[in-house]
Amino acid sequence: MKTSTYLTQTDVALHCTPEDLWVSKFGRVYDYTNLVRTAPSGQTEALVRAAGTDISSWFDPQTGDYPKVTDALETRFRLPYGLPMLHADNSTTKPWWKDDSYFIGLLGKQRPIELLNTLSLHRHQLMVCEEETLADISARYARFNSNVLGYRWRYQEQDLKMDKTLNDNGIPDERATYLRLGWPQDQWYVPCIVLVWKDQMV
Repeated sequence: MKTSTYLTQTDVALHCTPEDLWVSKFGRVYDYTNLVRTAPSGQTEALVRAAGTDISSWFDPQTGDYPKVTDALETRFRLPYGLPMLHADNSTTKPWWKDDSYFIGLLGKQRPIELLNTLSLHRHQLMVCEEETLADISARYARFNSNVLGYRWRYQEQDLKMDKTLNDNGIPDERATYLRLGWPQDQWYVPCIVLVWKDQMV
């Protein structure tokens, strides 16, 4: 996956089993499925429990490491809660939490958007990343509509630029304002993008 790929925390939360295990850490997303599959039994228990969540709190933000415990028998990295994690010899082996081969994307700023298909009259609300272009969002929407390329995307009767973000297209995220005003969350307005079949445009 390209490093420019943005993922939401909702995306990460879908991968929450030992057979499909993603986590986020300091704004980056990692797929540790293979790590858990190949690791010695019992040494990834804490990681399995944390599948689909953010594990930044496990680490020292300055060093990026776990606390290190040394005893008479071995040196082992341990989680803050005392559970052992994979052994790492600093002289020869890169610790798994510093191994970028597991990196799959960046954690984006999550926001909701609604899409109205004027041909079928179907509505879908998606959680997307503020950093994504509309072309990226259309790829998310494609699971609901395989003919997504046949539509023109519009907001407030204006055509949108697919190579620009929601903010660049003038579609604001007003959730902070609603929160400040104390409005109930079920009454917050979610911006709605209208999808018009291109053959309907004359």
